[in-house]
Amino acid sequence: MEAKFSTVTPSNPPVGTAYCLEAQNAASTALVSRCFDLTFQNYETGKSTNVDGFNLMLPYPPGVARIVLKKGATELAVRPVSAHAPVVNVLLPNGGETWAASGAYTITWTASDLDGGPLTYSVRALQPRWDELGPSLDCGHGHATGGQRG
Repeated sequence: MEAKFSTVTPSNPPVGTAYCLEAQNAASTALVSRCFDLTFQNYETGKSTNVDGFNLMLPYPPGVARIVLKKGATELAVRPVSAHAPVVNVLLPNGGETWAASGAYTITWTASDLDGGPLTYSVRALQPRWDELGPSLDCGHGHATGGQRG
């Protein structure tokens, strides 16, 4: 499976040395690494801040087991990468329904992950834009049935 991403904001902060984002294998060896610096400056006021963000795109080589954000040698954040894509089956709506602009509707699905890891769901509405109706819904491990009214 090839991962594809698109972005509408500028990506890749200037190359630096303070922070690194790494795609690592199961032995914690970096397969791809991109280091950068952050300014910790409010872009509107020019004042210093203790919060900064970045948007970074890395190649996705085979064998990635975790994504790691580092400051020097210190790991600030680690996210495991599943070896298998989750499988989701939407049960309701099942196609062809017409819903009024307002009202409560039930959405149900089943989902599973071969790795047995926890799954988190986001339910989004397409029209007029991709509005998030139910962010970070945690429906348990393995095989789960969930629903969101919106």
